[in-house]
Amino acid sequence: MSDDAPERAPEAAQPRRVVMDAATALARAQALLRAGQTRNAVKVINALLRADPNDARGHNWLGMARVTGNDLEGAVRCYEQAIRLDPSYAEAYNNLGNVLRHQERWGRAVACYRKVVELSSDSAVAHNNLGMALLGRGQRAEAAAAFRRACDLDRDNPRILRNLGDALRDSGAPEEAITHYERALALGPDDVFLHNRIGMALEALGRMDEALARYQRAIDARDDKAAAYCDLGLIHHEAGRFDDAVACYRQALAIDPDHAASHNNLANTHLKSGDVAAAVAAYRKAIALQPDNVGGHVNHALALLTLGDYEDGWVEHEWRWKQGRHAVLRARFPGPFWDGSPLNGRTIVLYSEQGRGDTIQFIRYAPIVAAMGGRVVVECYADVLDLFRGVAGIERLVRRGDPLPPYDVHAPLLSLPLILGTRLETIPADAGYIRADAARVEAWRGRMAALAAPRIGLCWQGNPRYGGDKWRSVPLRHFAPLFADPRITFVSLHKGTGEAQIAECGLEGRLADFGADIESFADTAAIMENLDLIITSDTSVAHLAGALGLPAWVLLAAGADWRWFVDREDSPWYPTLRLFRQRTRGDWDQVVARVKAALDERFALS
Repeated sequence: MSDDAPERAPEAAQPRRVVMDAATALARAQALLRAGQTRNAVKVINALLRADPNDARGHNWLGMARVTGNDLEGAVRCYEQAIRLDPSYAEAYNNLGNVLRHQERWGRAVACYRKVVELSSDSAVAHNNLGMALLGRGQRAEAAAAFRRACDLDRDNPRILRNLGDALRDSGAPEEAITHYERALALGPDDVFLHNRIGMALEALGRMDEALARYQRAIDARDDKAAAYCDLGLIHHEAGRFDDAVACYRQALAIDPDHAASHNNLANTHLKSGDVAAAVAAYRKAIALQPDNVGGHVNHALALLTLGDYEDGWVEHEWRWKQGRHAVLRARFPGPFWDGSPLNGRTIVLYSEQGRGDTIQFIRYAPIVAAMGGRVVVECYADVLDLFRGVAGIERLVRRGDPLPPYDVHAPLLSLPLILGTRLETIPADAGYIRADAARVEAWRGRMAALAAPRIGLCWQGNPRYGGDKWRSVPLRHFAPLFADPRITFVSLHKGTGEAQIAECGLEGRLADFGADIESFADTAAIMENLDLIITSDTSVAHLAGALGLPAWVLLAAGADWRWFVDREDSPWYPTLRLFRQRTRGDWDQVVARVKAALDERFALS
């Protein structure tokens, strides 16, 4: 995704309905903002709005002042008010999209930019901003189309050409991407980062020698050699060449021992490759150099949790609330944050903050909170809402984004281990804390009656929009040895993402697929209750199996997620799970071979 700062859409098509005094006031506010006098600018705009509360441009400019003052939620409200007052106000939509994009609220950002494009169809900036939001949302082909339109409107803009190259490279067209990168470099030769982008596209084409030459050109062209080696380390890391990444970070640190980003990125690579102790040491060096680095603290937390250091790990994990989408989420819940004190009949809202797997894992705390006297309201994703009806202690479920009932205190699900003092030996690990709906289980039993036993559920693909999915998902082709025995019935636990691999691997007649009829996780749970075993990659299905208390085998990459610890074959979080880890980084075939041996032993198939 491009790291450009969002651009403002042109105002040419905007209504000019304000009187001269208002125009003068806005001009003065603009001058004050440029001079860094945000407080005075706000005073001027507020005076204007007191005189005319329906001045859309005043609310828009107040939003820009809020952005300058880092009050992003305040800015969102201002832009939304400007749009309510003038639904054709393209600049307000654009500014709102910029804030939402910064907050990683991709869906709403895309909607705003689409409105800008509708109102300013000939604006290259509008199409470019739409493309950047689509890239953030993972819609690479759609992003490329938006950037192409932007290029048609502004053919010699190197930033747009670079963005188009990014979208093409990420959507599987690296050769075309190189063409646009080279053109961008010709127009803007000072953008030496383009050499790295060209190198990545060359790698995708298998032209490794040329790629390495480009990476070296990027380093040679930069004065900040430590940062250049650090950037190259990131490229190696993303490609899974962890040894090369470590070498680059060490080269950067040889040049500048206090280069905090290199310490942090070195720690990330150690963590992903499974050297967790080395990761902790590197994170501590990075944090010592940059004590306010939120990402460093959060990743340090994950490393500590991986080692089972829950006392310090949960505390560090709270740093996630200081920026990005977590800060946005926290702002949605005004009122007191629960401190763990007795609730004595007070209403508490518990809410999802991360993915479905995390939500399923930590909903186990809802009965505990209820037992402390709380009237528990849970706000969660729509597709787990029916599933959570089978969790004890929840008085009310609210779909994420819907209005909440009155409440006294609130807490995010992943802060509950800290609030309640969870340690490794006190993990609440009762099997079956989620109960599948009995009627659904019976309905699926009837539908699956014709499937011979043993029935084994299979899940191979996680959410591809998750940045680490390429490490944890197991392409279906690797499971081929399991299908060799016709006595086993395999049942797909996928809906949508990953289903296409069934046909690609020629398994339509070998893998029962009910994806079209799965409406939510409640259906997935009911299907799983009718299986003898579940085999899954590290995704929400693993959490669901454990939460239901069902036997499941989980395939883990080297340097797996924090909740699976290091080298364990069992899970303190889920007593019914068995873990199969990569012994060689990237080698899924060896993992599947061990799974097959265990399968033969379990069902006496050999």
